[in-house]
Amino acid sequence: MAEDTAIFVNAEEFADTHTINGVSMPCLIDGNELLERQKGGGGMDRKDGLFSDEILLFVKASDFGGKPKRGGTINVDGVRTYRIKNVTDEDGIYSITMGAPQV
Repeated sequence: MAEDTAIFVNAEEFADTHTINGVSMPCLIDGNELLERQKGGGGMDRKDGLFSDEILLFVKASDFGGKPKRGGTINVDGVRTYRIKNVTDEDGIYSITMGAPQV
């Protein structure tokens, strides 16, 4: 399983390098998986507002650091700040569902 994790977040395989909260790290930003999760009932909790830009961030826990908390914020590439809606630790990879509020 550790080998699969290493491939998944390897910038030469699936991941790209992004700046997350000012730190450059390999990660995967996925909108398609988020849509699939929403269809299956695992979507975002919308009771606290509408989100115009929703993404799912996969990042190695050891690269990111401590597990982020729901309601916190993550800045991606110094361009957009997202509110954390859900975080799951999937065998050493954080799956972070986030949304940027509508303006």
